[in-house]
Amino acid sequence: MSYTSTGHWTAEECLQHHGIKGQRWGVRRFQNPDGTLTSAGRERYNVMKEAGKIVGDEIKKYKRDIEKSAKEASDFKKKYIDSGDEGTKNWLNDTFGRGQWQEMFDSETDGIQAAKEAVIDEWVDMDRSAKNVATLSEVYIKTLEPYYKKFTETPVSQLSRKDYKVAKETIKRRKKGQI
Repeated sequence: MSYTSTGHWTAEECLQHHGIKGQRWGVRRFQNPDGTLTSAGRERYNVMKEAGKIVGDEIKKYKRDIEKSAKEASDFKKKYIDSGDEGTKNWLNDTFGRGQWQEMFDSETDGIQAAKEAVIDEWVDMDRSAKNVATLSEVYIKTLEPYYKKFTETPVSQLSRKDYKVAKETIKRRKKGQI
C-alpha cells in the first residue's frame, strides 16, 4: 500500500462512495421532513401491510392445521381405543354400519378381536399423519416468520427493494390463488 507524500492514499487504492444515483442530498424518497410519508412511502407501506396480513394469515392457517390434526388423532384414541371393547364396537358400527358387521363374523367376540388390531392400526396412521402435519407446518411457519416480522415491523424507509419486491410478489400470488 502506498501513501502520497502528504500521507494520503493513492487514487487506485481508495474506495469512495457518492450515494445513490439520482438521489439528492437531504432528499428522502419515502418520508417528508416532518415524518409523514410521501406518496411512494404510502404505497410501499400499504404493500408491506397487505403482505404482512397475507403471511400472518398463512402462519395462523398452519397453526390451525397442527391443532386440528392432533385433535383428530386424540379424539379417535379417546373414542375407540381408550374405551376398550365398547370403543371397538363403536368403531365397527361407524365403519361398517350399525348391525352390519355382526353378519361378517361368527360371533360378536370374534368381530371385536379382529377389529381391535384394525382400530390400533388406524390410530397409529392418524397419529403419524398428525406428527407429519405438525413437522411440515412448523417448517413453513419458521420460513414465514422472518417475512412476517420484516413486513410488519420494519420502517418503510429501511426496507430494501428486494423486500418490497417479495411483498408485491406475495400479494400477486394471493390474488392468483397460489397462496
